[in-house]
Amino acid sequence: MKDKNGAPVRYQTFVSGFATHQVVDARSLIHVHDEMPLDQACLMGCCVPTGWGAVTNKANVQPGDSVVVYGAGGVGLNVIRAAACRQANPIIVVDLEGSKEKIAREFGATHFINSSEEDPVPKIMKLTGGVLMDDGTFMGGGGDAVFEVIGNSGAYVQAFWSLGMSGKLVAVGIIPYDETFALPQTFLTFHDKSVLGSLYGSISTHLDIPRYSELAVRGDMMLDKLVTNHFKLEDINEVADAMRKREIQGRWVCDLD
Repeated sequence: MKDKNGAPVRYQTFVSGFATHQVVDARSLIHVHDEMPLDQACLMGCCVPTGWGAVTNKANVQPGDSVVVYGAGGVGLNVIRAAACRQANPIIVVDLEGSKEKIAREFGATHFINSSEEDPVPKIMKLTGGVLMDDGTFMGGGGDAVFEVIGNSGAYVQAFWSLGMSGKLVAVGIIPYDETFALPQTFLTFHDKSVLGSLYGSISTHLDIPRYSELAVRGDMMLDKLVTNHFKLEDINEVADAMRKREIQGRWVCDLD
C-alpha cells in the first residue's frame, strides 16, 4: 500500500487497528451477533480467539484437567475463562502483578501465584498433587496444559518445568525473534511432553468467530468485565506507557468516534 506520493504506508500485520478507515476484501468480513456491543466485538480481533482457541483447539482441555496460565493480561484472562468453561480444575494463574489476582479469580482461576514474590514451579507441583522428595525434587504433579501468555523466555522455562507427565506447553506469548531459551530435551522425551505453538488460537475465523460472538452475547465470556477502560486515540502513547508498566487490567478499548 502506498500514499498519493508513492511512499509506502506501513500497517502492522496488514490490520491497521488504529485507523479510522480500512479497505478490505469482502471475503475478510465476518458477521458477529447483532446484539454484540462494538467495544466487545473488537476483542474478536485478537485476545478472545487467541485465548479461547489455545484452550479448545490447540490444547483440547477436558473436564478435570489441571491448567496453568502464565500471564493474566487480556489474552490470559480469555485462556482462564475458556479453561473454566471447560471445567478444568485446578486453574492456576501466575503473574508478576499481585493486583491481577482479583480479576483472574473472577474469570475462573482457582489459585493465584505472585511470581514477583515466590518461585511458582514448586507451588504448582504441590497444587497438582506432586510429592516433595528428600532430594528436593517432586514425584508426580504438574499441569496437564500450561499456557505461556506473556512472551518472556524466563516464563517459558518456568512453564516447561510446571508440566506434568504427557503435559502440553502451549506457546501463545511471542518473544523477540532473535531470543532463545533452553529446554531439557531428555525430559521432553521421557516424560512424553509437548511444546505447541498457537497462532490466533489456531481458529477457523469464519467458523469460530461467529460462535464466539454467540457465547459472548450469552455472557459466558464475561467480555463486559474484560473491558475495563476506554480511551481516545490521542491518548494512545499514555496507554502504551501504562501497558509497559503493567498497569492495565483486562482490555482497554480505543474509541475512534
